[in-house]
Amino acid sequence: MVGDAAGMITPLCGNGMSMALHASKLVAEQVNLFLQDRVTRQQMEQHYTNLWQQQFAKRLKMGRVIQRSLVIHG
Repeated sequence: MVGDAAGMITPLCGNGMSMALHASKLVAEQVNLFLQDRVTRQQMEQHYTNLWQQQFAKRLKMGRVIQRSLVIHG
């Protein structure tokens, strides 16, 4: 999933549009490999998932933690 479909981006994570564009670049690279028959569909999907996790998982998790903290203490 790319952009908003990949998960909710809290305002504290940074520029959501920039993250969506970066994710689209990641997926486009993997689709290109698939279309060149260099990877299988399963490999393409797994590579994209791994790349997405590396790029965004920590950022999104930290944003959720901070947001919860501000709501509880705010």
